[in-house]
Amino acid sequence: MSEVRPAAEERSAPRTWPTWVTMFLILPVGTLTVSTVSILAGALLSEGVNLTEPAAMEAWLTEVVSSPAGILILVAPGQLFFLALSLGAALPSPEPLKERLGLVRPALSPTAVAFLCLGTPAIQLLSILLGSLFFDMSEPSEHLKMLGGLFTGQEGVLGVGLLILFVGLMPGLSEELFFRGYVRVGLGRRFGLFITIILPAVIFAAIHGDLMHATVVLPLGLWFGGLALWSRSVIPAIIAHVINNLFSVLNARSQGAAGEEPASEAVTELSTLAQSGYALSLVLLLCGLFLTKRELGRAREARSL
Repeated sequence: MSEVRPAAEERSAPRTWPTWVTMFLILPVGTLTVSTVSILAGALLSEGVNLTEPAAMEAWLTEVVSSPAGILILVAPGQLFFLALSLGAALPSPEPLKERLGLVRPALSPTAVAFLCLGTPAIQLLSILLGSLFFDMSEPSEHLKMLGGLFTGQEGVLGVGLLILFVGLMPGLSEELFFRGYVRVGLGRRFGLFITIILPAVIFAAIHGDLMHATVVLPLGLWFGGLALWSRSVIPAIIAHVINNLFSVLNARSQGAAGEEPASEAVTELSTLAQSGYALSLVLLLCGLFLTKRELGRAREARSL
């Protein structure tokens, strides 16, 4: 009987291979496919674009990125794919969908969650400073220049509305449901901090494009993972991601510098509004960390009784 027991325990251990397959196979293949198909479809629907000429395609992308069509072609399909992937991967689980995606009530108080989420722009500023250690942030990469045009080039109700929806709001829901929801919950039953928080943050950064952008995004991915870990819920990470992106959109448009993405701007060139926002965010962040430390300490004491 003593030899059978470990085998039985091994068989009853939570399965993690669906999460690994989804993260390392379906995610990259699906992301690349959706991106390629949406760009080709957009080019085919546009007049005078020769798909066989790279220069013509590049010129078309440069032009379309600052229009509402740019959001629908370059951003919306990927975000919808992330949402569909999160839901589709979680549905076969025997767990209720909300629990499998981490959509449960946060373990932290609403006050602590609010302070931590509103402190996210301070983490964004730290991310910019980190990027400045490795790159000349006043000279953004071509990828970031394209994103800058997407941020600052939208005009009218349609363009600004799509920008808020698919850049400000949607990534917080779709990307967090996958990385800090589906992946974290799926791997967290059997693995520790590195696998459940750091590894998803690295992959999260990598999907954002080039090395400069990935370096700036990495601390934010770690922050969102920390929020999910402390609260045992994906909800604070979703809120924090939305706040980060909306702040970035507002900051970029207040700069009025088409061709620059907020993460590529020098800190010394930030507007007074942005500086005030970062300063307030830092204060709220420190308050949130203090409350979180106290609440987690009380929870540990309660469990030890």
